[in-house]
Amino acid sequence: MFFSDIIFGTILVVLLVLPFVSAAPAFKEFPYDLFFSALGAASIVILAWERIADRREVRLGQLMKRVYFDKTEIELDRTLRTMCSNILQCQPLLGEESRKIGEAISILKRSGRFHRVDDLYPKKVLGELENLSQWIKKYEQDWNDLVRRIGEFEGGRFRDYYEDIRRIMRGDQEIRLKGESYISYGIPDGEPRKAWASFDRKTGEEFLTLVKKLKEESSFWHRLDDSTWKTEILHRTNRILNGFNSFLEKHGLEPPRV
Repeated sequence: MFFSDIIFGTILVVLLVLPFVSAAPAFKEFPYDLFFSALGAASIVILAWERIADRREVRLGQLMKRVYFDKTEIELDRTLRTMCSNILQCQPLLGEESRKIGEAISILKRSGRFHRVDDLYPKKVLGELENLSQWIKKYEQDWNDLVRRIGEFEGGRFRDYYEDIRRIMRGDQEIRLKGESYISYGIPDGEPRKAWASFDRKTGEEFLTLVKKLKEESSFWHRLDDSTWKTEILHRTNRILNGFNSFLEKHGLEPPRV
């Protein structure tokens, strides 16, 4: 229920109760005149209520089509889900996520209220989006720092091994010495992966030195290990999506299908 609905509902109750309050305490006969006058006033209030509710419903639909649904201006639902998928895979973000979330925040602040009374979006979501926007910027900055460190190590000789480093960060890959070579193994099955990185002994030791340095010095890796990305981005994004979808269902709009 919107705040204006509470206002109109309160006015109706007051109008219908007022004749009886006015007739008390010397209530000897039913106050027909006052009652029918109140009914007339109530009917006007109901008509105004319905008209405002219809206009509000149109504005709500327009706002959600502009901001939230797929194949629209912002596509916030798709943007957030794609972003979460990339972060789960320890992939870089493209900058589009930050831009679209910023635009969504701006539109909700500008056009998210109806007659300055009703919020046409879940109220807690705006603050969550603003916090999320800041953490996405930190993710992008930390990722760029990680890439820089890899590029600068040993003259950039491991620049082509981003995929292996990402798998190691995710816990999907490990590098182990076998004979005189370092071989990649999958986790948790422990099977060798021929398509992944393999090195001679000297190069493998240098690669593991890089991995150790990244674990110790990379803010991106630290925040991955302590679940910062999961808590500040993934969990917050799920709260935003759930907030929007519950709000849509509550007001008769079908949420996007996953």
